[in-house]
Amino acid sequence: PRLIECGIANAAIEQLIGVDVNPAAIEIAKANVAAAKRQMWLQKSRVSFHVCDFRMSASFLDEITAGRGLSLIISNPPLGRRVKVKNLHALYHDFFRVSSRALRPNGRVVFINPLRLKPPPDDLTLRLETRTTVALGLRRDCSVEVWRKYSDI
Repeated sequence: PRLIECGIANAAIEQLIGVDVNPAAIEIAKANVAAAKRQMWLQKSRVSFHVCDFRMSASFLDEITAGRGLSLIISNPPLGRRVKVKNLHALYHDFFRVSSRALRPNGRVVFINPLRLKPPPDDLTLRLETRTTVALGLRRDCSVEVWRKYSDI
């Protein structure tokens, strides 16, 4: 909620890009955006949705953002309970890599991290800013994390 409120207060949302492998999730997101547009805070935003795996999105993000990169990524990746993932560690490492590539310098990524994983050791661009422990009814607590991209190395 805090991030959305900041976006509303600053009217800083130029472009919104939604990506999910599940077409039903994209339809729900479209309905949410339609409701937000009626509330004014997204009326002037360019909005696009893409049904694809986030690992495939990096190739078209440069084109969509005119090479400027993203200022903010908000994600709710699978936590490994309802949506089974063969290798959760690999999925999150891929998520860090794609986020690092897609973000502009000083951009942020906000997501739930069920294993408190870190970016792969060869990624020196992302640094943890905040971590808040949350209980989501899993066998372990998760954390909501904010990582910032400091530069392209």
